[in-house]
Amino acid sequence: MGSPITELTSKLRQEHALIIQEVNQIMNLAQRTATTESYCLENLQPVVQSLKEYLNLHITREEKEFFPMLEEVMGKEDVVGLLKEEHNQIRSSIQSLVDRLDASLDLDLVKEINETLRQHISKEERVLFWLVEVKTRRSREAKRVDARFPRN
Repeated sequence: MGSPITELTSKLRQEHALIIQEVNQIMNLAQRTATTESYCLENLQPVVQSLKEYLNLHITREEKEFFPMLEEVMGKEDVVGLLKEEHNQIRSSIQSLVDRLDASLDLDLVKEINETLRQHISKEERVLFWLVEVKTRRSREAKRVDARFPRN
């Protein structure tokens, strides 16, 4: 069994993979809808709504479980504030897409959401998760060394 942070980042990575799958599905459906009159927005609406709901759950988990760990390791830097801004922008973009799908497809908005989510997920996984895992591991190792070799 891994550390709590490793278990959490593993769970968040799994959720990221599911989000990317849904975004890929939305991109495929949106491109078909944009090029084929017979393919209608009704096929896209439930997938976008599903992504919206899943993202809300995922973002809530990150903000309640991961962000406190991130702040503990990195201090009270503006990183968490920037991530929350990105989360708000992602939520807003998804809601705009949901609202517009009743009337028409905004393929540019779908592409923007796709790119924004991919960049955000990449930043979290390649930088933040790694940084928190490394700093947490180093802290545990330092505590073990201190326990073995106490300073008098």
